[in-house]
Amino acid sequence: WRRWAMIGAALALVGTAAGYWIAMATAPALQFGTSYAWWYPQDRWRAVDTQADGAQQTTIPIRSGQQQGYVVTVYNPSGWTQTVLGAAPDSGRAPGNPENALVSVATSDPNVFPPPNYALPESIPPYQSRAVRVMWVSRVCLEAGSAEGTDQLTLRVRVGWLTRTEVIQLPEGFYVSGPSQGPCT
Repeated sequence: WRRWAMIGAALALVGTAAGYWIAMATAPALQFGTSYAWWYPQDRWRAVDTQADGAQQTTIPIRSGQQQGYVVTVYNPSGWTQTVLGAAPDSGRAPGNPENALVSVATSDPNVFPPPNYALPESIPPYQSRAVRVMWVSRVCLEAGSAEGTDQLTLRVRVGWLTRTEVIQLPEGFYVSGPSQGPCT
């Protein structure tokens, strides 16, 4: 009798742990929220929106050697708190400097723009939105007429005790265009 009780308790524990892990692993990924913008006013003023082959992008002149960035809101559609740990390794998702994107998350409601504080890691509670800021110093050299950018944001996110990579499709591509002026490598 005791052996069967212990086996039953062990099976219940394993089943509960497996169910918990499956629930974390299948939680819906973060998704684009409702808004986006270039971070610095001088970039917002000079942004040009274009469309080609069904894709939209917003493009600004590269400011080589200077910090540039954008901010987007992301929504957590799951019943789990999701903690953004940073940019995914090798994500290469910063126009003008694909190696060094600095990601941070607003510590408060994204309806206050710009949110006063950004941090990392930062949690996004279930069914809530937060602003995510992506910053970099543009270091690549672009020739006149050339551009580079991204239309997705790749993040390392912790859901419960499971860490995973999530790719958030952006509504537009964020691009910088040449010619480069100032220090670049």
